[in-house]
Amino acid sequence: MMYGLLGVLLVVTTVSTAGSCNVGTIPLHKGSVMATSSDSYYEEGDILNRNCSALPRQKYIGWCPNPHDVGPKIQINLPGETAVHELVFQSTLASCPSATHNFATDAFLETFDLQYVLPGDNTNTLMMFGESLPALDGMSAEKSFKFDPPLVTRILTLTPKTHNIYPCFRFAVVGCSAANLCQPGFCMNGGKCAGENYCACAQGFAGDRCDMTAKDIKQQDYSFTDITNHKLNTPYAQFDVVGDVTLSQDRRRDHHHGHSCHFHSHHGHHSYCQYSHSNSHHDNGHHHGQSHCMHGLTNNHHGFTTSMHVQNGHNHNGHHYIYSNGGHLYGHHGSSLSYNSVHNSLHFHVSTTTHKWEVNIKVDLGTQQHHVSTSWHPHTGAHIHLNNHLVGSCGNPKPHSTPHTSTVPLRLGNGHIAVNLDINVILNMSISNLNMYPAPKPSLTKLGITGPLTPAPPTALPQQPTTTAPVSATSTHGTQPTPQRLTVHVTQAPVTTPSTPSTTVDQRPVCYTYANETSIGGSQSHTRCQTGEVCSLYEDGNKKYTAKCLEKSLCEAGKRFATPGKCWECCDTYLCNDKCSSNTSGPCVDEAQCAVMLKTGYDVCSNTLMAVQICSKTCKIC
Repeated sequence: MMYGLLGVLLVVTTVSTAGSCNVGTIPLHKGSVMATSSDSYYEEGDILNRNCSALPRQKYIGWCPNPHDVGPKIQINLPGETAVHELVFQSTLASCPSATHNFATDAFLETFDLQYVLPGDNTNTLMMFGESLPALDGMSAEKSFKFDPPLVTRILTLTPKTHNIYPCFRFAVVGCSAANLCQPGFCMNGGKCAGENYCACAQGFAGDRCDMTAKDIKQQDYSFTDITNHKLNTPYAQFDVVGDVTLSQDRRRDHHHGHSCHFHSHHGHHSYCQYSHSNSHHDNGHHHGQSHCMHGLTNNHHGFTTSMHVQNGHNHNGHHYIYSNGGHLYGHHGSSLSYNSVHNSLHFHVSTTTHKWEVNIKVDLGTQQHHVSTSWHPHTGAHIHLNNHLVGSCGNPKPHSTPHTSTVPLRLGNGHIAVNLDINVILNMSISNLNMYPAPKPSLTKLGITGPLTPAPPTALPQQPTTTAPVSATSTHGTQPTPQRLTVHVTQAPVTTPSTPSTTVDQRPVCYTYANETSIGGSQSHTRCQTGEVCSLYEDGNKKYTAKCLEKSLCEAGKRFATPGKCWECCDTYLCNDKCSSNTSGPCVDEAQCAVMLKTGYDVCSNTLMAVQICSKTCKIC
């Protein structure tokens, strides 16, 4: 995917805040902002926000994608790891609008999807921060999207989602250097500050201060061994068994203990295994665990990773929980992973006392066995990996209106559901090889820990192709230094149905429409054309001008046969039929096929397309 250069040097303003972080407009130099395309109607290179009271050179200044761009995207390369506090969006109006301005006639971006690269990630894997985030609303020429807490990254990608007419805008990034968020000496072993009291670690180290190595990460092994006296035994802890729960020898030989825990429930009778602190497993007097990794989630938590194999049986129907300790419950903090077999969707919820993360993906698990891994950290967000492929992520925590302080025990199986809402759930599911780690998956990767995180290949979903975005292009604003090639790996989910509406921009052009005006632009009325139409502007014999949508072949034929010196233009970008160059076509003549058609007795002139293309003289088109 080729990105064009849009960046120009932005003037920096700073505002002192508490601590050593000076929040201000981040300077984006030439080549810092890349786009997949640009509408030639707008002034390319002027995407960064500006003083709207400055003397305008034209009515609209900013960025729109080319109408033929089916996947428009903006990539913002920040000057190092940056704590982004807000994105400021402006409409593309070159002058300050009056209080009575009708924004409904303007093109502007309404919502967008935002992806980012985690701090310290040299693979440049894009994580989803949030979808359908608000930009402009048509009520003012400037709006801000604020990050709370600040988002730390060095690469952002912005994908237009919804818009009024076209997704046009200008923007500015407000923030500060992430290095200023930590006290000197806070980050250890080569780590770099990547958030308030949080560090991005070098290879081989983990922890919020990068003071941990692989030997400090203790795996919590919940591989199932046996069920005795309604207790499910594992090397780390016991679970109370409720309902129809059985163990079976797993057919796969690479499982450590080789047992799958099967849950079966229907008609309102629920089956699950519930963790209790009093049931922590003892062996010869040695205590193997006090709690699980998802217990006591707060914004200062060290994060967690879960790893397991999940398989649904036949006749499985409804929305059930693979595991839960309250992440989806109002007023509770914890985590939950659920699957809806009706809508074919996975839902991962994490709730601390103050914030909540949600990841929802469309995927049909069918009846095959899949490796499912969930991961969370308050600074890096929530992630789902399916068969070792990142399929969903969320870095945008939503604040709770009131503190969520309630807790419930961890359950495997049906989870914490309201019986009166789930009486039609038919649960037929097996879980095996369950493990937890007290660290997020990116940290485990830095430590070289894979173990049970690596899935079994025979039942894995096929790997999706990776999309790369080489940032290398030329600018239309004079000679620029050759930008460094940057490859951003966009990890796609192995699904067949999109979980969100398509971000494809409507490719039909928007054109000025008027007739018999004495001057070009005599009216500002406009409309969106039908498929196959383009914008046209032409002059009749009485020096009157008409602007309208016209079928593409008719417009091109009309221009080809227009009287020399008369205005006739065809174009297909946003409101492009506002100017005209003199037509210098040759003499008005019929094509050779015209005579043949006339001899057959066919009424050529009644066929508009044929009249324009081959019998323009006979049919008095020219």
